[in-house]
Amino acid sequence: MKTSILIIAMLILSTGATAVANDGVIVPSRPQLATLYRDGYAVLEEQISADGPGAAIRLPAETDPTSVQVLRDGNQAGSVQLEELFEKESTTEKTFVNGVAVERMVNTIKRVGYLLRPAPAGSGAKNRLTLRYGTTGIGWQPQLVTEILDEERVSVTLTALITNRALNLEKCRIYLASSAGQLPSKLYFSAAMHHGYQPSINSGTRSADLVYDAGSQTIIKDRTTLLTVLSARSRYDKRLVWRTDTRERIQAVLIIPNPFSRPLCPAPARLLRQSVLISLDHAEWAPPGADIVMAAGHASDIEVERSVDTTENRANRTRPFRHDVKFKVVNRGPERVRLETVMPKMFGSKHKTLYRFKQEPDRRPGELFIWDLDLKKGQTEVISFSFDSEYPRFSAYQTFEKARYEMF
Repeated sequence: MKTSILIIAMLILSTGATAVANDGVIVPSRPQLATLYRDGYAVLEEQISADGPGAAIRLPAETDPTSVQVLRDGNQAGSVQLEELFEKESTTEKTFVNGVAVERMVNTIKRVGYLLRPAPAGSGAKNRLTLRYGTTGIGWQPQLVTEILDEERVSVTLTALITNRALNLEKCRIYLASSAGQLPSKLYFSAAMHHGYQPSINSGTRSADLVYDAGSQTIIKDRTTLLTVLSARSRYDKRLVWRTDTRERIQAVLIIPNPFSRPLCPAPARLLRQSVLISLDHAEWAPPGADIVMAAGHASDIEVERSVDTTENRANRTRPFRHDVKFKVVNRGPERVRLETVMPKMFGSKHKTLYRFKQEPDRRPGELFIWDLDLKKGQTEVISFSFDSEYPRFSAYQTFEKARYEMF
């Protein structure tokens, strides 16, 4: 047996008075404008009438009561009175006592919403007011979908995955704010972080300030909705990256200029070719024209070797071991390739001035040394340097390796 009873309890904001709920028409909140944040919070606005007693407006159960405002011309139009709505649900449970079945009534009470009764505007006052309130249960997550069209162009689409557990939004203007949301970094591998690439910030706009206009939409409660926010085509440049401190393969990355007039907020990203998933990545914040870096599989026809030759230097008592490091790259493919060879400052971070490079690297953000190699067909390039240390060997470079890999 199950019964449900609706209880109305009064909550008065900004006053200490006690009010009694009266009977009348109750209408659900019908926002005309919604700003959604990435942490599951939304600010909703709608126009309400101030003529007569009016109908009571039902707000979602997740409403923040301290956020509720009734505005006239942008200013507070008096105190706000809210009534909490509770639902009492009665169920029966059967238990056994000394082998005898005993039924007992179990009651649970939960808040299912709030009621707002707009006060009359008064003589000569404007009869249209704005109701604004914040509620949890509505949020969005950005997704960047990049599809390779040919050897020169890609399509770039920013979509919004909207989760709504609060109330129906019918023909509501949707704005998407990029702030107040954090993506789980463990789920996405960033190609940009992989080789220390940092987009140049040529705009004063910060990612926390980005707001996208998603247009007029109907977002149904208890459903997830996918909206297209931005879509355009762009050219791309393909590069290869060899990270020398790990056993990772030579990675292919795509460098894609942001084709939009708006910055792109950080977002999980997918790379497709003929609708087939190539890689999952995480796109960093990119102002208009800045580069988006996407992982794009692994290289082929590139042979790499790395080795360390250690000798003892008895003349140096504090750092008696000399390490000669060599990176060898051979292009075995039929075409010219561009390869970024990356050496993180994994060792020697406390004594980085001790490096003696035979070929000087670039210094880029992320504390990385990077050599940008342009290899013709069959060309071999050797990068070498040395340093002194108190340690006899480094496990990251004690082996000699060769590798050939496949690419998308």
